Amino acid sequence: MTNDLLDALIGFTRSVGEKLWEEGVRVNALCPGVVETPLLDDETFSAIFPREIFIALDVVTGVVSQLLSGADMVDARGIRVAGDEMHSRAVHVSGKSFFFIEKPEIHDKQTQITWAAMMGHK
Repeated sequence: MTNDLLDALIGFTRSVGEKLWEEGVRVNALCPGVVETPLLDDETFSAIFPREIFIALDVVTGVVSQLLSGADMVDARGIRVAGDEMHSRAVHVSGKSFFFIEKPEIHDKQTQITWAAMMGHK
């Protein structure tokens, strides 16, 4: 996935996630690296990607289970997100752990107004 596509996915998740959270729907984006699945055989996978970057499927499903649980989560950097704030998030899975991709800072009034309008706040 290119950076532009990843940025678009994360932006979409954040824009619909906050609005839908108010309606009781939790939206998050899961952004794994190269996940070892039965989609391709081991030989084909290894020909395309170096073995050391593979992520075991159970690591990804473990993160999904945590997201679905609604419990507090702590990423590999020690960033804690409370369960009731676990929406509109992007979660990058790498190796045997995960990292929250932080929201960009809003630096000026115009961006605040734009963000509020996108979120449906007046």
